[in-house]
Amino acid sequence: MKKVLIILGTIMTAGTLWLSNVQAEVKVSAVLEPSQIVQGQEAVLRVSIAGASRAQITLPEVSGLQFTSSGQSTSIQIINFNRMDTAIYAYRVNGFNPGSYTIPALSVEAGGEVKQTAPLTLTILKSQTAAASTSEQSGSAEASESGKISIDKEQLQKPYFLQMEFNDERIYVGQAVPVTFRLFVIGNIRFGLKSLPMLVGESFTLGSFSNEPMQSRVGIEGVPYNLLVWSATITPVKAGEFSISARQLAEVEDRDRVLGGGSSILDQLLARTQSVEVELKTKVGNVKVLPLPSEGKPASFSGGIGNFTFVAQAAPTELISGEPMELVASIEGRGNFNRIDWPGMKESKQWRTYKPSASFKAVDTAGFEGKKTYRQALIPLSAEVKEFPMLQFSYFDPVKGQYQTLRSDPIALQVQAAPIQAGPGPVSSPSLAQAASDQGGLELSPNRLKLGSTGASLEFWPAQSWFVWLLIIPGILILGCVGYKAFRAYESKWGSRNAAHELERTLEREVREMQLAMQQSDGDTFVLKARRVLQQTLAREWNCPPESVTRHEVRQRQPKGVGELEMIFSELDAIDYSGAALDAAEMQRLYGSIQQWLQAAGKGGKSV
Repeated sequence: MKKVLIILGTIMTAGTLWLSNVQAEVKVSAVLEPSQIVQGQEAVLRVSIAGASRAQITLPEVSGLQFTSSGQSTSIQIINFNRMDTAIYAYRVNGFNPGSYTIPALSVEAGGEVKQTAPLTLTILKSQTAAASTSEQSGSAEASESGKISIDKEQLQKPYFLQMEFNDERIYVGQAVPVTFRLFVIGNIRFGLKSLPMLVGESFTLGSFSNEPMQSRVGIEGVPYNLLVWSATITPVKAGEFSISARQLAEVEDRDRVLGGGSSILDQLLARTQSVEVELKTKVGNVKVLPLPSEGKPASFSGGIGNFTFVAQAAPTELISGEPMELVASIEGRGNFNRIDWPGMKESKQWRTYKPSASFKAVDTAGFEGKKTYRQALIPLSAEVKEFPMLQFSYFDPVKGQYQTLRSDPIALQVQAAPIQAGPGPVSSPSLAQAASDQGGLELSPNRLKLGSTGASLEFWPAQSWFVWLLIIPGILILGCVGYKAFRAYESKWGSRNAAHELERTLEREVREMQLAMQQSDGDTFVLKARRVLQQTLAREWNCPPESVTRHEVRQRQPKGVGELEMIFSELDAIDYSGAALDAAEMQRLYGSIQQWLQAAGKGGKSV
């Protein structure tokens, strides 16, 4: 029985080896489904390789189309002792503009042979429900969901872009100009923001705006876009001709294409999406900033630029001199409210005034349109006050290019004089002698022989014990707090020194271990210790944990020599991820780069 099992096992093994070597001829084919799509949709390109389980596919470059790998599948069939391996590679195909696109023949290398697929044609139709249309004359598009938006055809070729829009017809120094930032992202792209829009240059300041933008979905030439809108104001700080643009940092998820030898199922599974940092920039515009004219500038001008109305009210209108009343002045309109500083009513012989308080209520998110209210406490000092004086507010109108002065209407008042109250006079009383003579002499009562009721005598309260303790206890608490603070300062000072010394000793130990690993040709230990040397050195300078020092942190902080330092971190990361072994020459080169960077940047003060 044992011999029979051995014979059967031998036959099965031989059959398996024979089947593994009997392969059918390699055949390749490509199918595009569907071959006709509408803007905003996507097609799927499937490349089938019959007779091989692995292949290397070279995708062509087609203007206007984007290919993204979406996976691979492999199947094995055995029919009449003939083995057939089939691998299928799938790709998503996206197009931005309508038209007919030809996908050239794909080059497929499998089983030691190079095969070509047949060319394919993809037709992209214009969407009938497009929310924006392209102007053939101006080369721009208008998105109806967000009003008229000028978009160049060049921008439509990009999956995401940033716009900045403002009215630059006439701008003066200190004027708040409304600005709108628009970020367009194609709907099927995962997108994350790393910053708010920022101005490039120092000639303008950017006002505050909400961190959360207005979000909507628009269609441009049939392609769905996610639209994010921020509203703010920009203010020029000096006169002259300047260029202005904006930028914004973001992250997009990019799926690695598996096109080379890593086309196995495992490679496809490991081809995860990763975040890639991108910087979006608007087009550069030129702006001419005019200075405020000095001619005709009123004395009451406090810096307001825009278009405003001015109203003043006072209450109560019937009062007694010496009683307080409130003045409420409102400045409403559009402009640079943050630069308006209305002084209020000035003090005079008939009025006592106090500094006004201000509050602002914005209508829009940028704070460009709203209402600023001033409240001021006043006291009329005389009954001769018959009306509230006329107040004025001056501002500069950038449209007219002139200063404007607004005046409030007079307010009638009824101020009564304060009543005069007589104080208490001296009380006249007859003298004791006169009283005695009137009564025929004084009648003295007899001496009292018994002690009557007694009460507590009046004692000087600062001499009492409770008052003494009331002074001593706060003093003790103050001395305790001062002593505790001094102790903590002493402890923090010496603790910091000890931590610095410990970090220095750790750095020296890591350097010695890195040198030892290089001498012993231990690549894994060398990479570990090299990274620790860089982390310990930068942690000592940045006052942070060594483990937090990464390539991303190096790029953010931008120390001296960031280019070479980031390159060293990149090489160490690549070695860690790939698992490649370092030879003596590579370790010597990396060691020299680290030593050169430390010396150039002045880290540690001595060579490693």
